[in-house]
Amino acid sequence: LVIALVAATGIFVSCKTPEVVVETVTETVTETVTETVTETVEVEKEAEEEKEIEAKLGLLSIQLNMIEEAKELFEQCGRYDLLCNMLTASGEWEEACQIAEKSNRINLKNIYYQMAQHYEQSGEFILAIDNYVKSNTHVREVPRMLYKNGLFERLEQFIEERQEPALFKWWAQYNESKK
Repeated sequence: LVIALVAATGIFVSCKTPEVVVETVTETVTETVTETVTETVEVEKEAEEEKEIEAKLGLLSIQLNMIEEAKELFEQCGRYDLLCNMLTASGEWEEACQIAEKSNRINLKNIYYQMAQHYEQSGEFILAIDNYVKSNTHVREVPRMLYKNGLFERLEQFIEERQEPALFKWWAQYNESKK
């Protein structure tokens, strides 16, 4: 029995009494089951908050790594917000933007902003600038990004291209601070 418990659970116990082995195995199995049940309960609570059955099933499908099924379910119930969240979380930026442009316009600027942050972190500054502009956060974010990365010539070029008073003000304050 002791050997069977140890073999079944994969737990190695270096002790001599079967009672201690049984107790150790029982504790480990209980901890594992508790963790699994806790994760399942959290997903179920999130799913219960949704009214549409398809949305609930979609959230559960994500947890089971059934992404294509989740996409279909979110589209069926018209929950494009959940669909866009799932797509952005998985790095499918273009598809998330296309769906947001058609069916989830309220979150479109947020998706552009997240996309810009992604491109900034990966060092693709031209794409980051484009998406900061689309998200209408370029007045603050582009100078911060370019200044942080020492791209002063590109920053000056961006300000000249945009011809926006807020950017001119930032540039003037920057030049004043250098003196």
